[in-house]
Amino acid sequence: MRRLFRLLALFALAVGIAVAVRFNESYLLLVVPPYRVEVSLALALFVLVLAFLLFYGVVRGIGLALALPARVGGFRRRRQCEKAAESLRESWRLLFEGRYSQAMRLAGEASAAGESPG
Repeated sequence: MRRLFRLLALFALAVGIAVAVRFNESYLLLVVPPYRVEVSLALALFVLVLAFLLFYGVVRGIGLALALPARVGGFRRRRQCEKAAESLRESWRLLFEGRYSQAMRLAGEASAAGESPG
């Protein structure tokens, strides 16, 4: 529901900007000798917002790319802990079934991985 309201607000903002730009006859004059460039203010603001969004996207992408090794390391640690816990549960099951050698092997693997060292 919240997304629907945000989408409606975005559409309302777009309509408001379109109405405001339609009746705005302002121009932006850029003077860089020997050139003079006259651009509508709406186009200049649109290009400025687009440049900001592009810059934000590039910076965000670089940040995510630099954080990727830490996220992968965390994923591997969690996966190793889950495998160790599963190995310990499996060793308990084998112990209750009377398969002592297999239970000891799996318990040793779980203990080596740091699961319940006691």
